[in-house]
Amino acid sequence: MRAEAGGERPTGRELKLTPTPFTKDGTFLDHLVECGPIAVAAKPTPPERGREGEPAQFRTRYKLTKKGRHAAVYGEYQQDYNPVPTGGQSPGPPMLGYTWNSKSGRTASP
Repeated sequence: MRAEAGGERPTGRELKLTPTPFTKDGTFLDHLVECGPIAVAAKPTPPERGREGEPAQFRTRYKLTKKGRHAAVYGEYQQDYNPVPTGGQSPGPPMLGYTWNSKSGRTASP
């Protein structure tokens, strides 16, 4: 909300608060658009001189959605739960050599 307070829609570069390996490619912005807290407000601008390798997500302008405003005020928002079918396996990698069998519980990995 602070980024929008100035009256102009913020760019992805302005929304990237912490430079980490997980935010350097801009895909976190794609994820936020996909989940719904922000929406694309304008197409990416041409790259500035010296920033030709910067991802397009950082040159795109974004706006808060209704869900995003709720999250900004209350620190959370409602998201639908859509489990991915895993065929009886646990959703992540097997831990400590075990997998999860939905019929009989935990079993040893082969």
